[in-house]
Order: sequence, then C-alpha cells, then structure tokens
Amino acid sequence: MLIIAPEYGGDGKKTADKKYQEPIVAFPAHLAPDDLLFYTGNSFPEKYKNGAFIAFYGQSPELKQAYLVAFVALKMASHRVIGKFLRIILRARI
Repeated sequence: MLIIAPEYGGDGKKTADKKYQEPIVAFPAHLAPDDLLFYTGNSFPEKYKNGAFIAFYGQSPELKQAYLVAFVALKMASHRVIGKFLRIILRARI
C-alpha cells in the first residue's frame, strides 16, 4: 500500500491511486548508493547468485558516517524488474 506523503497532500493515512506501482525495493532515509554489483559467481551460496550487492554511504544516527552493504535478491527471469531497479539506483546517484 502506498501512503501519500504530506508534501503531496497526504495525511499519513491517505493512499495513492492504483495506477502507481509499489516500490521494488526500499531503503531507509539518509543512505546514498555508491556502487552496485550483480553477483553471478560461484563462491557464495546459491541464494546470492544473480542478486545485487549495493554499497551505500550514510549519515544517520545509527550509521554515523559509515558504509552499509545491502543485498537484494532478484529473479533474473524478470529482466523488466532488473532494468527498473537499475534506473532507480542510477537516478539516485545523479
């Protein structure tokens, strides 16, 4: 369910129209993606194959000033989802 942010007329309860898609993946505020790697090797367990490792830089009370590496499991069968995921990450870096 998508909740409309107050700066766009939301009240914390009002939901967006069905025409908007749910996010593919979401991360906390104050994180900036620095790098992205799709893992296709054989050194890690099978669950990591064809997933994405994302290095973030953050300035939050929890992280202070530090890096965080997140893993996002992706199904390679859905190239449309992966393309959209890449556009989201790359747009966040600009």
